[in-house]
Amino acid sequence: STTSQHLPGGTAFGNPQSFCDGTKDKGTGSLYFYVSDMDASMQDVAANPKCSFTISEEFVRSACSSVSVDPEDPRCTRLVFSGDMVDVTDAKEAEEAKNALFERHPSMKSWPSDHHWKITTLNITNIWLIDTFGGASIVDVSDYFGADVVAEAK
Repeated sequence: STTSQHLPGGTAFGNPQSFCDGTKDKGTGSLYFYVSDMDASMQDVAANPKCSFTISEEFVRSACSSVSVDPEDPRCTRLVFSGDMVDVTDAKEAEEAKNALFERHPSMKSWPSDHHWKITTLNITNIWLIDTFGGASIVDVSDYFGADVVAEAK
């Protein structure tokens, strides 16, 4: 979600974006996006880089609805990452992120080149988490990036 440059009065604008946080076997926690400046959200970001990105547990294999939990139910975990969206300028990081995005979203490889796609990342400054009734938690960004993640059993 961005602050719209197209809608009146600083209206919030939510726009789904495909993303990755690394390859399928090595997530980094950093959120990467393959975007075009033609996209309304990126035009918003050019004027004000502050934005948020929401991920729901439902996104993962219909994890909530498959066990009859509504995606809006607080037990269906949701994370909201907030910060500044920035272009990835380091060539090695951009190439690794692009390869990971293409691994996770193969159709991106065939998107029209005249859209001048680029890699961006969200410099995360705040993390909001809800995973049960009783209110949300604020996750410290250093705890998020410092967590040891165990691969899911297949």
